[in-house]
Amino acid sequence: MSEKEKIRTIAFDFDGVVSEYHGFAGLEHVGEPIAEAVATIRKLKELGHIIIIYSTRGDDLIKKYCNKHAIPVDYIRTYAVGAFLRCFARLLPRSRVYYSLVASLARA
Repeated sequence: MSEKEKIRTIAFDFDGVVSEYHGFAGLEHVGEPIAEAVATIRKLKELGHIIIIYSTRGDDLIKKYCNKHAIPVDYIRTYAVGAFLRCFARLLPRSRVYYSLVASLARA
């Protein structure tokens, strides 16, 4: 496998990155998928990369959501690191630049 074909592990926060988020309204209240994020995750998975989703909501809810919306995910992490990723995601909320950056990192 050449350096360009190297498989990478790419992590996404759930609330506000993969799904719409307008403030906490309860564990079961989850926003609609963000189309650009889902498309990016699907493309990265097609390229063979490992996808992780971070959330404090719990594995079962995230698994059901990803299955319902056909979002490929290899691992779900539900501990505090998600809060760090959420801070980074808010630097460029719902921005094409953010998703382009993630996609370009996957190709690098």
